[in-house]
Amino acid sequence: MRIKRLPLNTLITGIGRLFKYEGKPWLINLWGESEESNARYSTSFSHMNLLAKRRIINSTRNEHRKSGFHLKFRCPLPAEWRSFAQFKSQLHFFGFEALAKFSNEDQTVKQIHIELPQLELARAFFFQNAYLTRSALELNVLAEDFDIQNNNDHYLINVLPSCEGSLALSHFNKPGFRRFLGYLLLNKNIRASYESIAQQCQAFERINNTVRTWNFSFIPPNLTGMNIEAYGYYDKLTNTFKVNEIIGFSGLSTHIDKPVYFYHDKFSNASKKSSNTSTIPSKPNHAEPKLNDEDEATPSNRPTIIDSPATLFDFDDPFETRKIADKTGSKNAIIVDDAKEYIDELIGDVNADEPGIGGTVKAGDFEGAKDQTDDAHLYLDRFSAFMQMLYKLEEKYGIQYSLTSKILPTVQGFTKHLKSDNNPRCIAEVHFLHQGQHFILLEVDTSDNANRLSTQLLTIKDMNYWEKNYEKIRKYIVQNTLNWPISFIKEIASRQARFNHPRIDEGQQVAIDDLEGWAKRIYVGLNK
Repeated sequence: MRIKRLPLNTLITGIGRLFKYEGKPWLINLWGESEESNARYSTSFSHMNLLAKRRIINSTRNEHRKSGFHLKFRCPLPAEWRSFAQFKSQLHFFGFEALAKFSNEDQTVKQIHIELPQLELARAFFFQNAYLTRSALELNVLAEDFDIQNNNDHYLINVLPSCEGSLALSHFNKPGFRRFLGYLLLNKNIRASYESIAQQCQAFERINNTVRTWNFSFIPPNLTGMNIEAYGYYDKLTNTFKVNEIIGFSGLSTHIDKPVYFYHDKFSNASKKSSNTSTIPSKPNHAEPKLNDEDEATPSNRPTIIDSPATLFDFDDPFETRKIADKTGSKNAIIVDDAKEYIDELIGDVNADEPGIGGTVKAGDFEGAKDQTDDAHLYLDRFSAFMQMLYKLEEKYGIQYSLTSKILPTVQGFTKHLKSDNNPRCIAEVHFLHQGQHFILLEVDTSDNANRLSTQLLTIKDMNYWEKNYEKIRKYIVQNTLNWPISFIKEIASRQARFNHPRIDEGQQVAIDDLEGWAKRIYVGLNK
């Protein structure tokens, strides 16, 4: 996290009001401590994703925050939230009583008072990239940039041309971003909260000659029953927790009951062939771009991504998203992009404000959220042929089984955790007993023809370590470019066999004879 106009190792000690000169982007005041000085600074409001109290900017020690006290609390009903402004600073806070779980040895759970800066809640929840940050201050941006159609079996969201110069299309390659954007656009409660930011800015800003100033405020979303994880300061005397930085939200409800498809006419220019590329070139150790808000950026659909701590999101009722090439939403319209990530020249200045044709530095942006929702159940249809085989195994040979699926993990520098349609790649895990022995079947989703992995049949030496070893297997599959980590599997399994798949067409259809042959090969393998 580097901002050009701040000294090295600047610890943010306070965040102030927004201000704007005529014809210029919004800026925000902040206070920082460094070896050089304790001073007030200002930087572009587009950088807000990076700016939380006690974070360290321009760190030379690979340290991003002075963490402070750590806990998780449950949000109460909206009627219990009180909005107030501090007397001296006039900065706006929310205050409420909440049940909190402390991150101490005793895992203490008790009722405490929460003081939550309104700007910090908006930063962590809404300001995930430069577009969502800038757009929050403008009226009606979401309506101007996105057209929503409610179809029988899916929502279709058209990304309109007005959006293109502001929001890099590469963001739509990320399932987590697509889900959050769909949530923001379709959930009335969440959208109303986001749009209240621009409404309150317009209503309460002050204008003095050519300078506009505003103390940030907004109407919070209804987060009843949801959990917030945060760092801050706990005052034992008053039993008050003062939030510095929110690091995660869990228990979120979307209330969206069907898939969300995103369409833009430039999506259809994507390559129709899946790339064999599975790794991302690593960054040079010395390469970290600096945010420069003095020089304008050139337009780019693949901006340089600034490393920053990510806020974690966990949804209780996730929905599937896709990026599509036509408006029918049919599966054969799914975009197949080159899986290779774009790696720009990372040394130099970038700007996260609105790009311009006369820009002289590269466009910069953030990916300030990480979706850690367990949503593998959304993709079970990719295993329909495998599941048909399991039905045959049960029907013909009496094998009773249990099936679960998981998403393959993100591994730094590798891309095969995503399919060519930029949705998560999953692995199915099947457990069953046969003649007193515990067997496990593993099947990886390769429905995009990225590779052909055989079905694995395993007997594990020690099931006490299976969960930990299974986690390693999933990671190794990504690192091995969709190949089984055979040497590791042989270490943990007393017995291992592989079975080739029959031919499976695009619709997961398999000839009956082939299904029965697949099931028979596995049954024979059980009895060897």
